[in-house]
Amino acid sequence: ATLFRDLHTQGADLTPVLFLVPATVWWWNERKGFHEVPIAAGQVLAALNDAVMVLDVSGRFLDANPAATDLVGTLAPEGAPRVLGRSWPEVVGPALAAVLRDREQRPLTTRDDRTLDLRVAAISAAAGEPLGWVAAARHITEAERLRAELAELADRDGLTQPHNRRYLERALT
Repeated sequence: ATLFRDLHTQGADLTPVLFLVPATVWWWNERKGFHEVPIAAGQVLAALNDAVMVLDVSGRFLDANPAATDLVGTLAPEGAPRVLGRSWPEVVGPALAAVLRDREQRPLTTRDDRTLDLRVAAISAAAGEPLGWVAAARHITEAERLRAELAELADRDGLTQPHNRRYLERALT
């Protein structure tokens, strides 16, 4: 206490020096990353409702979330197989083997008549060499049903239900 009293009587202002203490604590916090939340990628994948599958360059399953494991059981010819370590064509069957190679977004219909939107994206290293793929599938059964219903409503008269002029013009061309 005597040191501070003596500095104050000599006209020294300690405010800038004392501001350094919280600034140093703040800097140390930012540097060490204490603000980051420790969430693993596996926890994030498990929380997703969409099926997410990670495959290596040869098409072998490296990881799959629980939704993907359930989905593969409806796609695979022999039912629900063990997924990790097996190849894409071996798990999903020859009919869907081209989906990974073509990497196109396309709808699929499962054996239990669910419609899925399947998207495949390549994963590359920083140098550009391919590392594998990530495939994501989303249930769109209800959306497809509503789309078909809406298209039907656009072609019919709302009151009497026969086809309207729009349908007739499209049918005649």
